[in-house]
Amino acid sequence: MTERHVHPRKARRDFLKAKRATLKQSSARAYEYPIKHFVQFLETEAVESMQEVDGYLIEQWKLDRQKDDLAPATFRNNVKKIKTFINWCEASSLVTLGLADSIDVPTISEDDEASHEHITFQRAQKVLNYLDTYRYASREHALFYTLWETGCRISGAVALDVGDLDQTKRKLEFVDRKEEGTALKNGRKGVRNVTLSEDLIHVLTDYIEVNRHDVRDDFNRRPLFTTPHKRLERQRAYKNIVGYTRPCHPF
Repeated sequence: MTERHVHPRKARRDFLKAKRATLKQSSARAYEYPIKHFVQFLETEAVESMQEVDGYLIEQWKLDRQKDDLAPATFRNNVKKIKTFINWCEASSLVTLGLADSIDVPTISEDDEASHEHITFQRAQKVLNYLDTYRYASREHALFYTLWETGCRISGAVALDVGDLDQTKRKLEFVDRKEEGTALKNGRKGVRNVTLSEDLIHVLTDYIEVNRHDVRDDFNRRPLFTTPHKRLERQRAYKNIVGYTRPCHPF
């Protein structure tokens, strides 16, 4: 079989084009961010051809992705998306045969499974469309959109400050501030910068300007997500969004 030397970025474009031809647009879109992150990682490793990708590189990507403080179920779904991508690359003679089979999709504990509110891409789009129409730039809209796009935990979202958002660079920084009451789940390993879509930047900017309560916490910090008197707490944040994720919510 002839080896084809294709750059990871082109492989990603071709894969997504193939998916859009066979899946609904919403289903195909679910692959975009996980594979974008994977390709960006390969570029940091100076990979010029998909033929260079092997099991070791994929394991290194998994370790890098785990630094992002993702919920276990989100991380598992990311790995599944990459495995599908590598399967397509095999069929297209872009990587070594058998590489996809070597990718171990992690299992998650019963506790993580029970605590994870599973939501399909289609459901998330319905939620976002509803919030965009009827609750635009509300706290619920900004919070749900942030959770969905970044894959962060609720605890990570409520730990954010206004200053962690850089609208110009479209960056959101997750910072471990254990000494100030907002530790990340994985401590300093969870510190990261996430590039946001322009649409989410607009929603967060409008939320801050119109609906965010201008309060400070006990450490004189300006929380991103607030109540009229303080930083939004995890339990209340969960209650804010859980109803939208359940089938009983009318759309």
